[in-house]
Amino acid sequence: PADPVVPDGRDRRVFETITASETLRLFVLEDHLGELRASCYLNVIPNLTRDARPYAVIENVITDEAIRGRGFGRAVIRHALSAA
Repeated sequence: PADPVVPDGRDRRVFETITASETLRLFVLEDHLGELRASCYLNVIPNLTRDARPYAVIENVITDEAIRGRGFGRAVIRHALSAA
């Protein structure tokens, strides 16, 4: 909640870069009303080692403060791990 608002539109350009990429994925979890409740970011990174298999990093795991502890974060992480 303390992240500053980006007034010049850079945030939109970054979002569009993420959604257009084959190696970057944004996972979001909505409740039955369509409200965003949790999200995380998956970055699949090309790799020259391990038989040239990529590896993945999950970052920026966020859960709505009002509903923490109810499994929303775990659910979005499970989906990201499955995709990785």
